[in-house]
Amino acid sequence: MQVPVSQEVNALLDDATAITLRRGQMYVGVEHLYEAILIKSDLLPLPFLKRHADALRAAPHEMTREAWKGHMPIAGPEVFYTPRCASLANQAARLGQRLSQGNAGAGHLLLAILADAHAAPSRALDRLSLPRGQMIAVLRQELTRGAR
Repeated sequence: MQVPVSQEVNALLDDATAITLRRGQMYVGVEHLYEAILIKSDLLPLPFLKRHADALRAAPHEMTREAWKGHMPIAGPEVFYTPRCASLANQAARLGQRLSQGNAGAGHLLLAILADAHAAPSRALDRLSLPRGQMIAVLRQELTRGAR
């Protein structure tokens, strides 16, 4: 997938692909990308992480519990990115530019995921009554500040 983002985000996309392949799936969804971000959470702004790390880590279990049980039709021998995943990577690139950070980083990618109410991690956080709106506000503030 060609998206104008940083090497950091491209590495996260590669990590999400590796997670997908370990699970025997042929698509990279937002849930895989979210998991990759959590694994490399040291890339997120520290003040945000100190405040919301526990809440962020609660979502994967809920996503697994409520995971889609169907089978993705195989489009070919290549792993592909779901439209939502590709859209969020593009949104992260725009957020990086808009928030005066240049290339998007892991924080911009997480912000794009959290801001999408229909993304699996966001739905899981909402089902758990965790403060997704507060997470968005704090993360946006930290990214605007350039804290890391």
